[in-house]
Amino acid sequence: MLGLKQPPIELDCTESVLELVKGDTAPDICGYDFFALKEAGMVAAFEPTELMKEDMAAMPQYLQDVLRDNLMTEDGKLSGYLDNLDVQPLGFYVPDAWEASPYRDMTPPSSVEEILDFLEIYLETPHDGFCFIHDATDGWWGRLWVVTLLMRCWAIQSNYAKIPLRYNNPEFIRLLERTVDLFNRLLKVEKGRKNQKGRQLFQDNLFSRGPTGNNLDTITYASLIPWRLTKDQPPLIHVMADFYCVRTGSPYEDRAAELLERIIPGREAYCSREIRPLIYEFINPDRVDVEGFNKMILKKLGGKYSWKLVTQEFIDSIWDIHKYAVPAIVPDDYQNLNDHINENPEALFRKLLDGEVTAADFAAKWDEMNHWAEPAQ
Repeated sequence: MLGLKQPPIELDCTESVLELVKGDTAPDICGYDFFALKEAGMVAAFEPTELMKEDMAAMPQYLQDVLRDNLMTEDGKLSGYLDNLDVQPLGFYVPDAWEASPYRDMTPPSSVEEILDFLEIYLETPHDGFCFIHDATDGWWGRLWVVTLLMRCWAIQSNYAKIPLRYNNPEFIRLLERTVDLFNRLLKVEKGRKNQKGRQLFQDNLFSRGPTGNNLDTITYASLIPWRLTKDQPPLIHVMADFYCVRTGSPYEDRAAELLERIIPGREAYCSREIRPLIYEFINPDRVDVEGFNKMILKKLGGKYSWKLVTQEFIDSIWDIHKYAVPAIVPDDYQNLNDHINENPEALFRKLLDGEVTAADFAAKWDEMNHWAEPAQ
């Protein structure tokens, strides 16, 4: 397509793309650090092609909003194009189980604070035939999972509000104290999936595409729990997108639309492989072959893994994500985790969960380890 005698060189992105594009061997097409390049004015804008317009028009409203807010310039041009993406809420409540439970008269939680409030009630009231959650509460990893979930929620909301990410904050410390205390209590009575009995009231965000982890009920996006700490914050859903762009000043800058348009048939070809039959799940749900996917799962894994199946209702509910949540697309380093931490972060987590350090000490140390703490005055 480019008329080159040999394929372009694919650079090893072990350093910042922002630094690479300033060098002598600057890449022409970039798939990393999109927001940094855009902020630096190093991304070529182009008129969308007819194929791109058709592709975007067939996407769910939430995704059209993401592309408009992150790729569209004020004069209607594009600064890049979408290759693939994943979408994650904080979790889900399970509607049918909730309606059948002793808590049916309560409004299901829709924030971290409300989950903790409900958990206090749950631990003090009879709930025979129901469990809190089935597939994310196994021992150490269950405790670690819930703390990292809280930290991720804090980071997503901080990024969305465009405020510096600091965990050494009284509100975060208060929520962390409650989270550790309540989930330590929960895990003394619900010790993991092998011991869980009854219908689960909540579902995590990791695997479910309809069936709950114990395969007793189903969920859709109508029952999502967004990434928010309190009910007065915006109900965010985390969108992780792969954008490609052409570098400003590249000899192929005037062919940006032509080059990036090839993403669309490339996506189609990739989707046709059996390995990724759900790639269109969040881009164009109408393209998902629910029946074909489920047959593949049962053939490869057997009925024991029927919780990995997909329901048509779940796929259809993707069209309505914009009714329930605001998409938040954040940079890859939105949690500011330092790759060069000299201390073992897992050891610090263990000390927190085992009560050897307080929530306040954990937050202060975590910021210090990641070089966020302000100098002592």
